[in-house]
Amino acid sequence: MKSKSYLLGVLCLFYCHLVKAQSDSVSKSKGSLQELIISGIKTSPSMVVSQLTLKRTDLAERYFGADVPSLLNATPSVNSYSDNGTGFGYSYLRIRGMDQSRVNHSINGIPLNDPESQNVFFNNIADMTSGFEQIQVQRGVGISGNGGSSYAGSIQMLTKSVQANQQTEVYTGMGSFGSRRFGISYQSGIHKNFGVYARISQVATDGYRASSGMQVNNYQLSLAYFIPKGVIALNMFGGFANSKLAYAGITAADLKNNRKMNPFTQGESDGFKQHFFQLQLSKQLNNRFSYNASTYLVLGKATDFQYFFPQSDFTPLNYFNLPNWSWLNGNDTVNVTTSNVMASYRLNQVFTGAFANMTYTNQRLQAVVGMHVNNFVADHFMVVQDGDSLPPGTKGKEHQVYFNTGTKNEWNAFAKISYAFHSKLTGFLDISLRQTNFNYLAKQMAFRPDHTWLVEPMKWFFVNPRFGLNYQLNQHIKFYSNFGLSQREPTRFDYFNDDLANTNVSQSAVLPEQVINAEGGMIVNHPDLQFALNGFYMYFKNQIAATGMLNSYGFPINSNVGESYRAGIELDMNVKIHPKLKFIATCALSQNKINTITMRYANSNTYADTFLVFKNTDAAFSPALIMNQGLRYVPFKWVELEYTNRYVSEQFLDNTSNSRLLLPSYTVSDLRVQFNLSRFVKKMNPILSFRVQNIFNESYCPMGSIQPFTNTIDPTNGSLGSTPLYFPAATRNFFVNLNFTF
Repeated sequence: MKSKSYLLGVLCLFYCHLVKAQSDSVSKSKGSLQELIISGIKTSPSMVVSQLTLKRTDLAERYFGADVPSLLNATPSVNSYSDNGTGFGYSYLRIRGMDQSRVNHSINGIPLNDPESQNVFFNNIADMTSGFEQIQVQRGVGISGNGGSSYAGSIQMLTKSVQANQQTEVYTGMGSFGSRRFGISYQSGIHKNFGVYARISQVATDGYRASSGMQVNNYQLSLAYFIPKGVIALNMFGGFANSKLAYAGITAADLKNNRKMNPFTQGESDGFKQHFFQLQLSKQLNNRFSYNASTYLVLGKATDFQYFFPQSDFTPLNYFNLPNWSWLNGNDTVNVTTSNVMASYRLNQVFTGAFANMTYTNQRLQAVVGMHVNNFVADHFMVVQDGDSLPPGTKGKEHQVYFNTGTKNEWNAFAKISYAFHSKLTGFLDISLRQTNFNYLAKQMAFRPDHTWLVEPMKWFFVNPRFGLNYQLNQHIKFYSNFGLSQREPTRFDYFNDDLANTNVSQSAVLPEQVINAEGGMIVNHPDLQFALNGFYMYFKNQIAATGMLNSYGFPINSNVGESYRAGIELDMNVKIHPKLKFIATCALSQNKINTITMRYANSNTYADTFLVFKNTDAAFSPALIMNQGLRYVPFKWVELEYTNRYVSEQFLDNTSNSRLLLPSYTVSDLRVQFNLSRFVKKMNPILSFRVQNIFNESYCPMGSIQPFTNTIDPTNGSLGSTPLYFPAATRNFFVNLNFTF
């Protein structure tokens, strides 16, 4: 009822402004609704943090259909990979070695992170980049935002807003491994204070790895109505995703003999639908005050997650909540057990929320206050559909195995003040408060053994301060420094390591993690040189670190570590060597250490647990050096060539600095050529782009894991045994895009 009441209140506010709307003429500049709506959570010139902003022109150059992690791979301290090796489909990124569940993501201010797992699944809304106006990547704790904590960083995405000009765009592309995309967008312009932007598209691939294809249909619709000194808009976007599963890595032997191998061979697949609805209002009250408000609804549904149980043979039927049955073999009764069970995991999510902020500005001072509230309800359940030994009458039906519901709600409020002490020196203070609650309820099943474990209600409250200074030396050079604290609660999977609780769970079993972050650097902005140098130090307490292992569903298994740190230098540079030639480079050099970590191993003879303590180890999945460099050459106004080279140093698959669990370093090169054919074709402004990735056909793996249940210790000599798994990336491949605008 609470969520309904605050949504109704915001809707009433929108209506009051709508009925007072006048038919004033609308300027083109007023179309930037999304910029105004999330002004409270983006960086500004007075709040300088470590960040990179990709505008529409940058996105058009970089994007060819692969998902957001691939798009951001060339930005400082970002490393990415995809399940199927192409960059399409299920893709993931890390910032400064920390996975995307520790990165705050939003679209138009709507939190994109799943509140329970805090993870992000870009595959569900693949090709949304075609409809993005801007992406801002903040590294470190950054500034306050909506939703989960900005822990490793934040990625704020803005969709295209309604503009004054009328335009239609058609794009199509195809490439290696059956990769392809098609889309069309339409912008109506603004007539009688009303405008529309609409887009539909499809992106698909067969995948580099065997049986790893995906197809996603994506849509986007924005309706805007302009009122005096303000605008009201309704945004709707989402996707329909169908994917073959490929989230399991392969062994070193398989990598050598058949690097395209996929362990899922029984047709394992999933389907997911996600739909976003957002109502927005931006209003300028006078020369000093403005406010923005938004309410949203996100619906998510896993319609089909087919999973073959490889160890289901001889499992009692009641494990799958099926009635026991038997048959007579002469005078003997044979109790039937399961064999070759195919199950389907299902998920229904309803996510509602609202946020608002008010801004005051004068010559020296800018103050922003804001608040965000949301409520998330997710039903998790599994059904058995097929198997070799199911009881009579159950085959072909959806027989429910378990059903549980997770509920999470939160509120956060922030206040940000930036003040110009004089023309060159500006400081800012940012304080946010955040409270979040989680509850879990499981349904008692008819035949399944009692696994309705007690999960206590959980509540966390955090206060996260940030402050900083920046000094404008001259027209081109700026120095800055900032300091911040961010805290983050454990996820559902940090507690369960499964889709359901498999033991009694208390909140204290996993502690919240905390990071203290200090950053400082220099920014040079000159027509011939854009240069950003940043140094950072991040001190962690109770970090929830990856063990290197994955559970049965592909989620990482994590545990608390006492203290750890990450420190390094980041560089982003663009140099004009010649009017037609530019040198571009990004680099991140870092040290990533864990002071003490306790790891669990199984005795190879008795399988009893053995706990070992490791000290001063390297953090998993945290390469010490990531470097991108390249040349951009424009020989004619209608031709552009860009060559880039990427180097990623070796990284460990767990937190023990075990040399046997080392992912080798790699170097990969790409080439992009773009032709603006409007010089030859006078209509529709055709643009043809061609890219070759991994030009030199390197066989490399950008990510890996530890095979579940292989962490063992030999009691006779103390040797450790863990089986590394690898995620191969595609060898040489190409993609061609053709865009028309009219």
